[in-house]
Amino acid sequence: MTGLPPDPEQNFISQPPASQPSENQTSNNEPTPVRVVNIPLATRDVSENELGVFEKSTLRYARWDFIVAVVTLIFVVLTALVFWDQFREMSSQTDILAISARQARRDSAESSISTQKQLAISRQQADSASKQARAALQSAQTIQDEMELSERPWVSVSNAAIASPVTIDITGKIGTRVRLHIVNLGKTPAVSLYFKPLQVTNSIGYPILKQLCSVANRGDNNYGPAGMNLFPGEAVPDEQNRFYGSGQATRYMSETMLPSRTIIPLKYPTYDTSMTVVGCIVYRPSFTTKKRYYTGFIYNLWTGLAGKFLQFGGVPNPRLGGTVVPDGVTTYEIPPSDTRLWLETAGGMIMK
Repeated sequence: MTGLPPDPEQNFISQPPASQPSENQTSNNEPTPVRVVNIPLATRDVSENELGVFEKSTLRYARWDFIVAVVTLIFVVLTALVFWDQFREMSSQTDILAISARQARRDSAESSISTQKQLAISRQQADSASKQARAALQSAQTIQDEMELSERPWVSVSNAAIASPVTIDITGKIGTRVRLHIVNLGKTPAVSLYFKPLQVTNSIGYPILKQLCSVANRGDNNYGPAGMNLFPGEAVPDEQNRFYGSGQATRYMSETMLPSRTIIPLKYPTYDTSMTVVGCIVYRPSFTTKKRYYTGFIYNLWTGLAGKFLQFGGVPNPRLGGTVVPDGVTTYEIPPSDTRLWLETAGGMIMK
């Protein structure tokens, strides 16, 4: 074909001899002359548009690498777009959450302030309601107290008198019976009257009265007669209005000589005869069992003796005066006719 150079491989193959040597020629030991033919190297001019096998395979692999790279780049871009979209969504949600949190804090603060205001208003309302309730209770208590004062029983003691001889023995013990006029001056019955035994004493009667009534008001029921009821205007019957009283007279152990103020012991038992009778009556109203009332009283007792002192044995003491009991007599009796009782002028009757 015209334009194609001859194949170089054909140029390297030597042409065979024109004829085969005969046996005669082979057997001749003379060397056979060799002809050397110099054939010029054949070259092939390859056009720029034609590629070899290696270049073709290289280009083929390069095309595949480029395709893979492009596909990978596309996946990377798509992945980046997806992550960017997710990031934007997360950022948007984070902003929303931040806004929600700020709003929640504001709402919480406003709610806290509102709650505090409501609590303050509630406390004010509670205080106001409490004050109103206390005022109502005080008003109700005042009304109840006024009603109680107007409707409660009032037990009074009057016309006290000595009902038996007043006895004083050599040891100073005093004993007598006192008749008391006890009447209910109130509008409702006095229930469960209890009478404390009377106290006859030389001491001031107010501390003893306070002690008797405080013990009685605590519910000490050792009184007699016990459980008596008095209706309005009713008095204790005569057979039950005599009450025993006892006490201890004050003994004088010495006397003071004037003007030297010399103290001289007294040889004979000498007692003070100025006495008071102290008593207390406890009762409760008929409309409640949780309250008790009491009436306390103090009566002064005049014994009718000459002088203030009573001396057992011996001769009269001119400096002291008084009454001398004959030797050997251990108990001295004062008849009721020689005695007199009168109510203490200042606070002799306490009704509570």
